[in-house]
Amino acid sequence: MSLSRILPAGKNARFVIIPLRSAHQVAEAGAASQVDLRPEELDNPSFFQKISLRFQGIPLKGELHAPKSIFSDCGKEWFAPKPLPEMPKDYKEHPDRDLVNYPYPARPMYPPKTRLLMMPDSWFQPFMKVTGVSGPYLFFGGLFAFLVNKELWVYEEQGHMTVGWILFYLLISRTVGFRIDNWLYGEYQKRMEYFKGLIAEDLKDAVEFRKTSAAETESLKLVKENFPVIMKENMQLQLEAQYR
Repeated sequence: MSLSRILPAGKNARFVIIPLRSAHQVAEAGAASQVDLRPEELDNPSFFQKISLRFQGIPLKGELHAPKSIFSDCGKEWFAPKPLPEMPKDYKEHPDRDLVNYPYPARPMYPPKTRLLMMPDSWFQPFMKVTGVSGPYLFFGGLFAFLVNKELWVYEEQGHMTVGWILFYLLISRTVGFRIDNWLYGEYQKRMEYFKGLIAEDLKDAVEFRKTSAAETESLKLVKENFPVIMKENMQLQLEAQYR
């Protein structure tokens, strides 16, 4: 159908063109204007940008505190804020006690150094002095291969699950090991404070008992010292009453 039948084509006829833009085009234009902005600076970041910022621990625009990411503690090594208490230097022990050859056992703060997750480092040091760094690894590796080859060390049917347990240990220790150690240390401190409170209560009762005993002893001492004087005064009062 021709437009001439709808609109008059006279000399005074005017055509008005109204530009129309869809919402999709507006969004694209707004996104194009924010290309140079980082995701955390956007007013309305996309869903995947929010997830990325959450994993990175970066706060969104308008947030005052950074979010706590579940991966923020991965790979961290836990260290105690203060060492364990030691035996006081001025503690007086019996003179027969040999503290030079038999000192007080000190509780270590951290476990001894290990290699290959479970082998003590003290086993490697004698080999390293003679064979170098690779010597102990070759020795223990060859010993393991010899025992397995000669069937002196026989694997059970579920022996292959050891590899899974090792991987599970590595996963837990590298992801939430820091939080577990921190929580265990906090619980240990609470337990120690509880026992210290019990000891303080016992010592408080003991101190009160010693004070009471000292007061009773002092009073008995004064009674013994003044008892003859009291008896003499009583006799004088009785004699005076008798003569009156």
